[in-house]
Amino acid sequence: MQIGMVVNQGKTELIVYTKNKQCPEIQISLDNGILLSSTRKMKALGIYFDYRLKWNEHIHELRRRTVCIINGLRIIRRKLSFKQSVALSIIYYASSAWLTKSLGRKEMGMLERIHLKALRVIVSDYR
Repeated sequence: MQIGMVVNQGKTELIVYTKNKQCPEIQISLDNGILLSSTRKMKALGIYFDYRLKWNEHIHELRRRTVCIINGLRIIRRKLSFKQSVALSIIYYASSAWLTKSLGRKEMGMLERIHLKALRVIVSDYR
């Protein structure tokens, strides 16, 4: 029986969520001969998921992107509202999905440091 679904092997990822420390290795063979293997982490709509539904990878990626943007903004020195909207939109994109009580102290501390760094750059133009 075919369901008529076409899968792009380059864009399709398989992730199995578990509480175990080991990521389960699973392979699924589709009708058209494509073999999907499970991965430890994946990105969907700009949000990084790992197999344990921890947000470490997402926070690290937020930090990396925000630091790049902040350093770029430091160079161009534009208006406050532009800097604020760019930096904070990156930090809090889809936060209703990942910014929950399950976020650990380490991740919250990292988020706070990213936010404070962005604010220091934004406010430095008005001193």
